[in-house]
Amino acid sequence: MNILTSEEKFPLIKTIGVGLTNKCNLNCAHCYSRKMIERTFTLQDAEKVLSVFPSLESANFGTGESILNNQFEEIVNLFYEKGIKLAVTSNGLSLNKMKEETLAKFEDVDISIDFPIAQMHDKWRSKKGLFDEAMKAIERCKKHNINISIASVLMSNNCTYFSGFKKILDKYDINLRINLYKSVNTDKFVPTYDQFWKAIENISENFEVVSCSEPILALVSDDVKGGSKCGDSVRIHPDGSVASCVYVKSDIGPEIFNGKKKEILDFCKSCPVVEKCVGGCYGRRLTEERGESPDSYCPYYNKRDVPKFKLKKKKEAHDLIHSSYLCTMILR
Repeated sequence: MNILTSEEKFPLIKTIGVGLTNKCNLNCAHCYSRKMIERTFTLQDAEKVLSVFPSLESANFGTGESILNNQFEEIVNLFYEKGIKLAVTSNGLSLNKMKEETLAKFEDVDISIDFPIAQMHDKWRSKKGLFDEAMKAIERCKKHNINISIASVLMSNNCTYFSGFKKILDKYDINLRINLYKSVNTDKFVPTYDQFWKAIENISENFEVVSCSEPILALVSDDVKGGSKCGDSVRIHPDGSVASCVYVKSDIGPEIFNGKKKEILDFCKSCPVVEKCVGGCYGRRLTEERGESPDSYCPYYNKRDVPKFKLKKKKEAHDLIHSSYLCTMILR
């Protein structure tokens, strides 16, 4: 489905992700948008989005570096004037380049950092000084009292490093948001079953949970509700194509965007957390071509012991735009 040509409206959708462009100053190996056809959203496209989603309450701009869209400021103003809460995900470039008055219109920002060690982050993204640019972006956003999260992808090559982010979080009083890598262009960075659960155990020892919507973590968190966020929110790619998740191909029919609940798999019906997990991350199951099987990190499905640890909830935590936006966890 393409939102730019759609005649339908989706009043149940209240939060979306919009790729204003897939242009970027980097070409990271794990990025889901590396092989997308290059295109940039227009102001007219943005107006169309607002008409298709009449109940919209929040939106995140991501995919590429939004500042590389030459109508970025106009699009931000359009959404802002409609009273829509705004977030942006950036490697630092957009946050350091945009005008002060534009930056002040954002409620949340996510700054992508893959390793808590400057040299490792810079080497991974093949750009010297990138870690320092990310720190500069954090400091700039702090001046505007914007909610800040470091956004990181849990991969096979960084899964043992997350505790190192704690010092940065404490220094700046910010959050850490973790997405689980899904195989779009390569499966080289997919964590193994043991790597995943070891990383989550390490997280339980070093962080508290602000919010958690990664379905399989219903086994160790009381914060998870209702399974995947696929269909509760949607992703709009720069060409206008729509998907339930940034990792999923955009050839899914519109029925998933009208509140259709994912069906409970036969295997999962006796699971004690089935109503919370609902088979795990739907996007992961689709990218792994396992749509009729439970989440690949399910211990019951893998005939492994259920983890004994629990993720601790942070007291007085408040929801951020990304809290119910996709399968993710936000930590402090």
